[in-house]
Amino acid sequence: YNRGQEDMVYLSNHHEAIIDRDLWNRTQEELKRRSPSEEQKSKHSNRYWCSGKICCAECGNRYVSRTKKLQNGEIYKAWRCYAAANHGTLKCDADGNNVGCDNGSINDKSLLACMKYCIELIQANREELKEEILHEIKQLQKTSSSKTDTKRIQKKIESIDLKKKKAIDLLLSGLISESEFKEQKQWYDDELAKLQTTLSNTLSVDRNTSREVNEMQKYIDALDDIMKFESSEMVFKEILDKIEIHKGNILDVWLKNIPIVIRLTAKSSGKLDAFKTEITDVQFISK
Repeated sequence: YNRGQEDMVYLSNHHEAIIDRDLWNRTQEELKRRSPSEEQKSKHSNRYWCSGKICCAECGNRYVSRTKKLQNGEIYKAWRCYAAANHGTLKCDADGNNVGCDNGSINDKSLLACMKYCIELIQANREELKEEILHEIKQLQKTSSSKTDTKRIQKKIESIDLKKKKAIDLLLSGLISESEFKEQKQWYDDELAKLQTTLSNTLSVDRNTSREVNEMQKYIDALDDIMKFESSEMVFKEILDKIEIHKGNILDVWLKNIPIVIRLTAKSSGKLDAFKTEITDVQFISK
């Protein structure tokens, strides 16, 4: 097979077609007409509270929903890695490429239970989290002495500029030679270049510190907002950034504007009305 090693050669009307070109073109137009619009695709991709927000931590593919109707009429819904759903377990295809995934599926009820647990966990630990964030803000503000540094550096720059002007006056007055002037000017220019670099770096640090403080303030505001939330799929959709699912029913839950990732180990048991999800382990991981 030619997979790009050589230029491709296309021959038009080389042999009698099985399907005439007019029928082919009209079929393509009809397929295009029947294909879903971007708006329809977007609507479908946002059908559920976590659509597009669950990904496989093993292979990187997204998780897709799978539903089926049980004998008692209840709808069973679960989420499964796209690679596993389409190719089964991890293996090599005929071309030597890895396809499939060994990660497992997760019941939709388990996901809802995990989200509810995360919201309640944040609410219960809100004050401790706020204290940690406020402490970090104070440390940033304490270590950032850029305002003082900036003023000091600017004064040095102004002083050297003044000395350069005086050197020109001395040259014009004949008090120093041209070679002495060039030597002094070179020294002043070198010092100014160093100070300008230092000033630029200091201002950059100041901007970064200010940005970090603003981000941390957003975290505090988000923690306050969470206290008003009651568990519902609508709330979960608004607050959830993404969920990464590892093997062994381990979930990394990323909430918007929250400075930590909540890692949960979930264990499910029972069926139908007796189905339940237990959180057996919790870890906080910095983003």
